[in-house]
Amino acid sequence: MKLIVPTNWDDALIERLRDYPVSEFYGKLQADFFGGGRPAYSIPAAAKRSLKKHLNLVHGRGLTFNYLLNTSCMGNKEFTRWGQKKMQAFLGFLSTCGVDRVTVTSPYLLKWLKNNFPEFKVTASVMAHIDSIKKFIYWKELGADNIVLAYDANRNFEFLRQLGRPEFKDVTVLVNLACLADCPFIYLHENTSSHASSRHDPLGNFCVDYYFMACAYLRLCDPVRFIQSPWIRPEDISFYENMGINTFKVSGRTFSSGTIHRVVKAYAEGKFEGNLLDILDPYAEKTPLDKKKLFSFFKYLFRPQQANVLSFYKMRKIMGPTGIHLNNQKLSEFLDGLAKRNCPNLRCNECLYCASIAKSSINIDSDIYQEKKKAYNDILASLESGSFF
Repeated sequence: MKLIVPTNWDDALIERLRDYPVSEFYGKLQADFFGGGRPAYSIPAAAKRSLKKHLNLVHGRGLTFNYLLNTSCMGNKEFTRWGQKKMQAFLGFLSTCGVDRVTVTSPYLLKWLKNNFPEFKVTASVMAHIDSIKKFIYWKELGADNIVLAYDANRNFEFLRQLGRPEFKDVTVLVNLACLADCPFIYLHENTSSHASSRHDPLGNFCVDYYFMACAYLRLCDPVRFIQSPWIRPEDISFYENMGINTFKVSGRTFSSGTIHRVVKAYAEGKFEGNLLDILDPYAEKTPLDKKKLFSFFKYLFRPQQANVLSFYKMRKIMGPTGIHLNNQKLSEFLDGLAKRNCPNLRCNECLYCASIAKSSINIDSDIYQEKKKAYNDILASLESGSFF
């Protein structure tokens, strides 16, 4: 087993994870020329000057570092002379810092990197949505050194078995993302985040993360969707290893060091007792907002000229526990039953397998649950009517 884990730029985190089979750290500055998969306000801040020190610590442990260039949209800046100069300058900076790998969503950036910075290994992002053999082959022919599969591919077992054959190499799966299965918002959410983390965003990285909230609300409206999310339990890692997949990526760039440690420990040891949501992104983080997070929220979201700041204050009601408890011990036979079904081609309202699992594994604190559901509904209604602004 190899684990690819996020950094939150806490130097102590590297030592804290030394006893686990971590092969690579990955991360990104809050905002850079490219942008990426998380809005700037949501991830820990790090100064460019501290990047090299952090990477030296990673390399001192014999590990590699992967910098995310996983933007899904650059607003066509990459196809301008000015944009090319900016790209050259930033990749030169990453090279001097000692970055080993970069992750991309754009096939153009993959080809550009191979031509201009061949010293970097390039990973195809989960945001490239590689969920078929044809897509996998396309990206390998383009030059991708490693491929992180689309998160929905985690439950397409026939596809995974094919990728486990000797002719396919360098496959990674993302283990702990609790997004909606077949999420209808995913592409627009990725574009929103990409613009909200690009240093040259005309809104200065201001972002009302509508798609995140809409996704979370749909899960609350039908808790069966917590089961349908394509996460992998720590106890089920061996199932994927038996199919020939040995590299697993942990999501959690927004997490505190304690939370990252809890998640990594669970997957490294292949077991976790308690509420499975406690190791899934975005539910795992339990740490209250500290001064740094509050500063980021204020820096990027306090924009009276863009939206009513009182609306953001009301959003505090959606933070914290959901009232949903997903008992991991009750899921011990879930994967066995799922593997006997052709899940990608079934209608959920006819199959009802996940619904039956939800009845036995999900407990709901009704008061917290109803309060949270109402808070999401109120915020979304104000966004969809325009009164939020």
